[in-house]
Amino acid sequence: MSQYSKLMLSAAIAVEIAYLVFFILMTDGLTLGSRSPRFMSFSVLGFLATVAAVVLAQQLLSKPATRHVPDEREELVDTTSEKFGGRILEAGVFAVAALAIYEAALGPHSLGSYSLTRSEGIVFAMITISSLAAVARMILAIVQDLRE
Repeated sequence: MSQYSKLMLSAAIAVEIAYLVFFILMTDGLTLGSRSPRFMSFSVLGFLATVAAVVLAQQLLSKPATRHVPDEREELVDTTSEKFGGRILEAGVFAVAALAIYEAALGPHSLGSYSLTRSEGIVFAMITISSLAAVARMILAIVQDLRE
Protein backbone atom coordinates (compact mmCIF):
# COMPACT_ATOMS: atom_id res chain seq x y z
CA MET A 1 0.00 0.00 0.00
CA SER A 2 1.46 3.34 -1.04
CA GLN A 3 1.92 6.30 1.28
CA TYR A 4 -0.93 8.07 -0.56
CA SER A 5 -3.30 5.14 0.09
CA LYS A 6 -2.31 5.00 3.75
CA LEU A 7 -3.00 8.72 4.16
CA MET A 8 -6.37 8.42 2.42
CA LEU A 9 -7.34 5.41 4.53
CA SER A 10 -6.41 7.15 7.78
CA ALA A 11 -8.31 10.25 6.67
CA ALA A 12 -11.41 8.21 5.80
CA ILE A 13 -11.28 6.50 9.20
CA ALA A 14 -10.87 9.85 10.98
CA VAL A 15 -13.82 11.38 9.12
CA GLU A 16 -15.97 8.35 9.92
CA ILE A 17 -15.03 8.52 13.60
CA ALA A 18 -15.88 12.23 13.64
CA TYR A 19 -19.23 11.44 11.99
CA LEU A 20 -19.99 8.66 14.48
CA VAL A 21 -19.30 11.04 17.37
CA PHE A 22 -21.56 13.63 15.71
CA PHE A 23 -24.26 10.97 15.20
CA ILE A 24 -24.09 9.87 18.84
CA LEU A 25 -24.26 13.46 20.06
CA MET A 26 -27.21 14.39 17.82
CA THR A 27 -29.37 11.32 18.38
CA ASP A 28 -31.15 9.71 21.29
CA GLY A 29 -30.98 6.07 20.34
CA LEU A 30 -31.84 6.14 16.65
CA THR A 31 -34.11 9.18 16.77
CA LEU A 32 -32.87 12.70 16.20
CA GLY A 33 -32.98 14.50 19.51
CA SER A 34 -33.96 18.07 20.24
CA ARG A 35 -30.75 20.08 20.47
CA SER A 36 -30.09 23.75 21.11
CA PRO A 37 -28.64 25.92 18.34
CA ARG A 38 -25.52 26.41 20.47
CA PHE A 39 -25.03 22.65 20.83
CA MET A 40 -25.51 22.12 17.09
CA SER A 41 -23.06 24.93 16.31
CA PHE A 42 -20.41 23.35 18.52
CA SER A 43 -21.12 19.93 17.02
CA VAL A 44 -20.69 21.25 13.47
CA LEU A 45 -17.58 23.21 14.42
CA GLY A 46 -16.14 20.11 16.11
CA PHE A 47 -16.80 18.04 12.99
CA LEU A 48 -15.23 20.69 10.75
CA ALA A 49 -12.25 21.04 13.09
CA THR A 50 -11.70 17.28 12.90
CA VAL A 51 -11.79 17.36 9.10
CA ALA A 52 -9.40 20.34 9.07
CA ALA A 53 -7.06 18.48 11.44
CA VAL A 54 -7.12 15.46 9.12
CA VAL A 55 -6.21 17.64 6.14
CA LEU A 56 -3.43 19.34 8.12
CA ALA A 57 -2.10 15.98 9.32
CA GLN A 58 -2.10 14.70 5.75
CA GLN A 59 -0.06 17.67 4.64
CA LEU A 60 2.40 17.35 7.52
CA LEU A 61 2.79 13.58 7.31
CA SER A 62 3.06 13.28 3.56
CA LYS A 63 6.53 12.85 2.24
CA PRO A 64 7.85 15.85 0.35
CA ALA A 65 7.80 15.29 -3.38
CA THR A 66 11.15 14.88 -5.05
CA ARG A 67 9.68 16.44 -8.17
CA HIS A 68 7.81 19.70 -8.54
CA VAL A 69 4.89 18.39 -10.60
CA PRO A 70 2.79 15.30 -9.77
CA ASP A 71 2.80 12.62 -12.42
CA GLU A 72 -0.14 11.85 -14.69
CA ARG A 73 -1.32 8.88 -12.63
CA GLU A 74 -1.58 10.94 -9.43
CA GLU A 75 -3.44 13.69 -11.26
CA LEU A 76 -5.83 11.17 -12.79
CA VAL A 77 -6.55 9.55 -9.42
CA ASP A 78 -7.13 12.92 -7.75
CA THR A 79 -9.29 14.27 -10.56
CA THR A 80 -11.46 11.17 -10.80
CA SER A 81 -11.96 10.87 -7.05
CA GLU A 82 -12.76 14.60 -6.75
CA LYS A 83 -15.39 14.30 -9.49
CA PHE A 84 -16.88 11.24 -7.81
CA GLY A 85 -17.00 12.97 -4.42
CA GLY A 86 -18.66 15.98 -6.02
CA ARG A 87 -21.28 13.78 -7.66
CA ILE A 88 -22.03 12.06 -4.34
CA LEU A 89 -22.40 15.48 -2.70
CA GLU A 90 -24.69 16.66 -5.50
CA ALA A 91 -26.81 13.50 -5.27
CA GLY A 92 -27.12 14.00 -1.51
CA VAL A 93 -28.29 17.59 -1.94
CA PHE A 94 -30.89 16.45 -4.48
CA ALA A 95 -32.00 13.67 -2.12
CA VAL A 96 -32.51 16.18 0.69
CA ALA A 97 -34.45 18.46 -1.68
CA ALA A 98 -36.62 15.50 -2.73
CA LEU A 99 -37.23 14.60 0.91
CA ALA A 100 -38.17 18.22 1.66
CA ILE A 101 -40.71 18.16 -1.20
CA TYR A 102 -42.00 14.80 0.01
CA GLU A 103 -42.40 16.16 3.51
CA ALA A 104 -44.13 19.30 2.25
CA ALA A 105 -46.60 17.15 0.31
CA LEU A 106 -47.41 14.84 3.23
CA GLY A 107 -47.35 17.44 5.95
CA PRO A 108 -44.84 18.52 8.57
CA HIS A 109 -43.00 15.88 10.53
CA SER A 110 -43.90 13.09 8.09
CA LEU A 111 -40.23 12.05 8.26
CA GLY A 112 -40.49 11.60 12.01
CA SER A 113 -37.65 12.88 14.16
CA TYR A 114 -35.54 13.50 11.03
CA SER A 115 -37.99 16.11 9.77
CA LEU A 116 -36.41 18.74 7.56
CA THR A 117 -38.63 21.41 9.09
CA ARG A 118 -36.49 21.18 12.21
CA SER A 119 -33.07 22.79 12.31
CA GLU A 120 -31.67 19.57 13.77
CA GLY A 121 -32.81 17.69 10.67
CA ILE A 122 -31.12 20.17 8.31
CA VAL A 123 -27.84 20.13 10.26
CA PHE A 124 -27.90 16.34 10.45
CA ALA A 125 -28.54 16.05 6.70
CA MET A 126 -25.71 18.48 5.85
CA ILE A 127 -23.11 16.69 7.95
CA THR A 128 -24.27 13.26 6.78
CA ILE A 129 -24.00 14.23 3.12
CA SER A 130 -20.62 15.89 3.61
CA SER A 131 -19.09 12.95 5.43
CA LEU A 132 -20.52 10.44 2.96
CA ALA A 133 -19.07 12.37 0.01
CA ALA A 134 -15.67 12.75 1.70
CA VAL A 135 -15.38 9.08 2.61
CA ALA A 136 -16.56 7.97 -0.85
CA ARG A 137 -13.93 10.22 -2.46
CA MET A 138 -11.17 8.85 -0.25
CA ILE A 139 -12.13 5.21 -0.77
CA LEU A 140 -12.26 5.69 -4.53
CA ALA A 141 -8.82 7.32 -4.42
CA ILE A 142 -7.46 4.31 -2.48
CA VAL A 143 -9.00 1.82 -4.91
CA GLN A 144 -7.67 3.67 -7.93
CA ASP A 145 -4.22 4.08 -6.39
CA LEU A 146 -4.04 0.35 -5.63
CA ARG A 147 -5.32 -0.58 -9.06
CA GLU A 148 -2.76 1.44 -10.99
